[in-house]
Amino acid sequence: MDKFSAGSPPVMCCNRIMAVSVLAPSADLAPLIRAFVHAEIRESHTQILIPETGIVMALRFAGEAEFVDGFHVGHFAKAAVAGLAKVVRRVRATENGGVILVLFREQGAARVFAAPLDQLHGTIVALENLTSSSHVARLQEKLASAHNAMMRVAVVESFLRERLRGVSFDPIVDAAVRAIHTRRGALRIAPLARKLGISHDRLQKRFRCVVGASPKQLASIIRFRHVLAIRRSDASFAQLAHSVGFCDQSHFIRDFRVFTGTSPADFFRTATFCPSFWDAQTSLGAGDRP
Repeated sequence: MDKFSAGSPPVMCCNRIMAVSVLAPSADLAPLIRAFVHAEIRESHTQILIPETGIVMALRFAGEAEFVDGFHVGHFAKAAVAGLAKVVRRVRATENGGVILVLFREQGAARVFAAPLDQLHGTIVALENLTSSSHVARLQEKLASAHNAMMRVAVVESFLRERLRGVSFDPIVDAAVRAIHTRRGALRIAPLARKLGISHDRLQKRFRCVVGASPKQLASIIRFRHVLAIRRSDASFAQLAHSVGFCDQSHFIRDFRVFTGTSPADFFRTATFCPSFWDAQTSLGAGDRP
């Protein structure tokens, strides 16, 4: 289970670059949302965002941000939705900026957005592509007039409540998500489908529609995040490979390159992967599942 509940005090992380608060959702939205991340950017910088296990809505209330991919630079919409992706994202933020992130649970976004969520896989789209532009404009106006993290979260929660769809969670998909989390992503999907009493193809289709990725893709993300978590204890790469279920170290390194574009040694030596976000989420268990 998550290590915090609705109404818990925010977890804070601050440094000279940014001040981050991670806040729990209200009780009625907790089944949909793991956490809200509120960040105030003090200095312009580029940071690495680790892949999330659910769709993320980013609402910028101050400053600007750009997506950086090698020599390609893309501008982020003020209000955007990021699909699941097996890749770290590098974001350049301006000083005196601010953003609030909505970290949806795996099936949570399907309760808000009607489009098949697998269409968002690997992409970042403007929020107005998924809902009324007038509603998005009104949301941004309210965020701009709010004065602190708690007020901004209240604004976003009101926006989400107004868009809740009358659909239920898929129990088969939920069981699959729980099994993948329990094994830290180190499992085969075909045997899981048989255990759940459903064909592999049918599980894939239902899973993609409401989660926004295939079961295998979600498992890879969870396993990658687990690598980062246990690497903090200074385990060797051979130990990492074994502990997360890879058959050998070379397989582990190949998979790691898919996510980061570089080797584990180079990544851990040079990367700064948004430590405030990561530390705050880890402190309150925002990424944990039973």
